[in-house]
Amino acid sequence: MGSEMRIEVPDISCEHCKTSIEGALAEVEGVAGAEVDVAARVVVVRVDDVGARRPAVVSAIEAQGYAVPGADAARPAEGAEAERPGRGHLDQV
Repeated sequence: MGSEMRIEVPDISCEHCKTSIEGALAEVEGVAGAEVDVAARVVVVRVDDVGARRPAVVSAIEAQGYAVPGADAARPAEGAEAERPGRGHLDQV
């Protein structure tokens, strides 16, 4: 049994946004599924029992070019080891 997280992404505006974000989140370890509501500009992420951590989910969304308000609160403090989504083509160097 997993859980859900709801993330507001104000820049979502079209089906391309939906496809881009859902595809990126499908590659994040622990994500069981994701659904983008374009009209509400919200992403609902279902996590499996292992559970994806919010920083990895936020990083995957931001790697697609979308800002996530309050994302800094989801990141580890400076000096702490940052979690990366580990998804090859979306990792930033």
